[in-house]
Amino acid sequence: AFHAALAHKWLGVDAGENGDTAKAGEAVAFLAWAKKELEDLRGGANVMSSDREKDMRERRKEKVVQELESVSVFLKGYKNMNDTPFAKPTPAFGPGSVAYIRRQTEELELATRAVGEEPATSEPADITSPQSGRSYAGEGSYF
Repeated sequence: AFHAALAHKWLGVDAGENGDTAKAGEAVAFLAWAKKELEDLRGGANVMSSDREKDMRERRKEKVVQELESVSVFLKGYKNMNDTPFAKPTPAFGPGSVAYIRRQTEELELATRAVGEEPATSEPADITSPQSGRSYAGEGSYF
Protein backbone atom coordinates (compact mmCIF):
# COMPACT_ATOMS: atom_id res chain seq x y z
CA ALA A 1 0.00 0.00 0.00
CA PHE A 2 2.88 2.37 0.78
CA HIS A 3 4.54 1.74 -2.56
CA ALA A 4 1.23 2.19 -4.40
CA ALA A 5 0.85 5.56 -2.69
CA LEU A 6 4.38 6.52 -3.77
CA ALA A 7 3.60 5.43 -7.33
CA HIS A 8 0.48 7.61 -7.36
CA LYS A 9 2.48 10.51 -5.95
CA TRP A 10 5.09 10.32 -8.69
CA LEU A 11 2.50 9.76 -11.43
CA GLY A 12 0.86 12.98 -10.25
CA VAL A 13 4.14 14.87 -10.15
CA ASP A 14 5.05 13.58 -13.61
CA ALA A 15 1.67 14.66 -15.04
CA GLY A 16 2.01 18.08 -13.45
CA GLU A 17 5.59 18.71 -14.53
CA ASN A 18 5.46 17.34 -18.07
CA GLY A 19 1.89 18.19 -18.98
CA ASP A 20 2.00 21.90 -18.10
CA THR A 21 -1.45 23.26 -17.25
CA ALA A 22 -3.21 20.77 -19.52
CA LYS A 23 -2.47 17.86 -17.16
CA ALA A 24 -2.86 19.72 -13.87
CA GLY A 25 -6.21 18.02 -13.24
CA GLU A 26 -4.64 14.58 -13.61
CA ALA A 27 -1.85 15.61 -11.27
CA VAL A 28 -4.37 16.75 -8.65
CA ALA A 29 -6.30 13.48 -8.95
CA PHE A 30 -3.21 11.27 -8.54
CA LEU A 31 -1.90 13.34 -5.63
CA ALA A 32 -5.27 13.35 -3.85
CA TRP A 33 -5.36 9.57 -4.25
CA ALA A 34 -1.83 9.25 -2.85
CA LYS A 35 -2.69 11.56 0.06
CA LYS A 36 -5.73 9.47 0.96
CA GLU A 37 -3.70 6.25 0.86
CA LEU A 38 -0.94 7.76 3.01
CA GLU A 39 -3.44 9.09 5.55
CA ASP A 40 -4.94 5.59 5.78
CA LEU A 41 -1.45 4.17 6.40
CA ARG A 42 -0.62 6.80 9.00
CA GLY A 43 -3.59 5.87 11.14
CA GLY A 44 -2.73 2.16 11.12
CA ALA A 45 -3.61 -0.16 14.00
CA ASN A 46 -1.28 -0.35 17.00
CA VAL A 47 -0.47 -3.93 17.95
CA MET A 48 1.59 -4.86 20.98
CA SER A 49 4.78 -6.61 19.94
CA SER A 50 8.52 -6.71 20.51
CA ASP A 51 10.78 -3.67 20.71
CA ARG A 52 12.31 -4.40 17.30
CA GLU A 53 8.92 -4.47 15.57
CA LYS A 54 7.88 -1.34 17.44
CA ASP A 55 11.04 0.43 16.25
CA MET A 56 10.41 -0.63 12.64
CA ARG A 57 6.79 0.51 12.88
CA GLU A 58 7.91 3.93 14.19
CA ARG A 59 10.38 4.36 11.32
CA ARG A 60 7.70 3.36 8.81
CA LYS A 61 5.28 5.83 10.40
CA GLU A 62 7.90 8.61 10.16
CA LYS A 63 8.44 7.81 6.49
CA VAL A 64 4.68 7.91 5.86
CA VAL A 65 4.45 11.31 7.57
CA GLN A 66 7.36 12.65 5.46
CA GLU A 67 5.74 11.43 2.25
CA LEU A 68 2.38 12.84 3.34
CA GLU A 69 3.97 16.28 3.81
CA SER A 70 5.63 16.01 0.40
CA VAL A 71 2.36 15.01 -1.28
CA SER A 72 0.55 17.88 0.45
CA VAL A 73 3.07 20.40 -0.91
CA PHE A 74 2.77 19.08 -4.47
CA LEU A 75 -1.02 18.87 -4.19
CA LYS A 76 -1.27 22.48 -3.03
CA GLY A 77 0.84 23.70 -5.96
CA TYR A 78 -0.91 21.70 -8.66
CA LYS A 79 -4.35 22.47 -7.23
CA ASN A 80 -3.50 26.17 -7.42
CA MET A 81 -2.33 25.72 -11.02
CA ASN A 82 -5.48 23.77 -11.89
CA ASP A 83 -7.82 26.34 -10.32
CA THR A 84 -6.19 29.32 -12.05
CA PRO A 85 -7.96 30.32 -15.28
CA PHE A 86 -5.82 30.31 -18.41
CA ALA A 87 -4.85 33.69 -19.80
CA LYS A 88 -2.98 33.74 -23.08
CA PRO A 89 0.27 35.65 -22.50
CA THR A 90 0.87 38.81 -24.52
CA PRO A 91 4.08 38.52 -26.53
CA ALA A 92 6.85 40.99 -25.74
CA PHE A 93 7.53 41.68 -29.43
CA GLY A 94 6.26 40.72 -32.86
CA PRO A 95 2.66 40.11 -33.98
CA GLY A 96 0.24 40.45 -31.10
CA SER A 97 2.46 42.66 -28.94
CA VAL A 98 1.30 46.08 -27.80
CA ALA A 99 4.05 47.89 -29.72
CA TYR A 100 3.28 45.97 -32.93
CA ILE A 101 -0.44 46.77 -32.76
CA ARG A 102 0.30 50.43 -31.98
CA ARG A 103 2.64 50.63 -34.99
CA GLN A 104 0.03 49.01 -37.27
CA THR A 105 -2.61 51.49 -36.07
CA GLU A 106 -0.33 54.47 -36.63
CA GLU A 107 0.53 53.26 -40.15
CA LEU A 108 -3.16 52.86 -40.95
CA GLU A 109 -3.95 56.36 -39.66
CA LEU A 110 -1.08 57.86 -41.70
CA ALA A 111 -2.20 56.01 -44.82
CA THR A 112 -5.77 57.29 -44.45
CA ARG A 113 -4.55 60.86 -43.93
CA ALA A 114 -2.31 60.66 -47.01
CA VAL A 115 -5.24 59.61 -49.20
CA GLY A 116 -7.59 62.12 -47.62
CA GLU A 117 -9.59 62.39 -44.47
CA GLU A 118 -12.35 60.20 -45.82
CA PRO A 119 -11.61 57.32 -48.14
CA ALA A 120 -13.39 57.44 -51.49
CA THR A 121 -16.57 55.41 -51.48
CA SER A 122 -17.17 53.04 -54.34
CA GLU A 123 -20.22 51.01 -55.22
CA PRO A 124 -21.49 49.02 -52.29
CA ALA A 125 -20.41 45.44 -52.83
CA ASP A 126 -22.15 42.36 -51.54
CA ILE A 127 -20.03 41.35 -48.57
CA THR A 128 -20.87 37.68 -48.86
CA SER A 129 -19.89 37.38 -52.52
CA PRO A 130 -16.29 37.48 -53.69
CA GLN A 131 -15.11 40.66 -55.39
CA SER A 132 -13.74 38.84 -58.41
CA GLY A 133 -16.04 36.88 -60.69
CA ARG A 134 -15.11 33.47 -59.33
CA SER A 135 -13.58 32.48 -56.04
CA TYR A 136 -12.57 28.91 -56.92
CA ALA A 137 -12.21 26.66 -59.93
CA GLY A 138 -15.47 24.97 -60.81
CA GLU A 139 -17.73 27.49 -59.10
CA GLY A 140 -21.24 27.18 -60.48
CA SER A 141 -20.62 23.73 -61.98
CA TYR A 142 -22.93 21.80 -59.70
CA PHE A 143 -24.64 18.54 -60.58
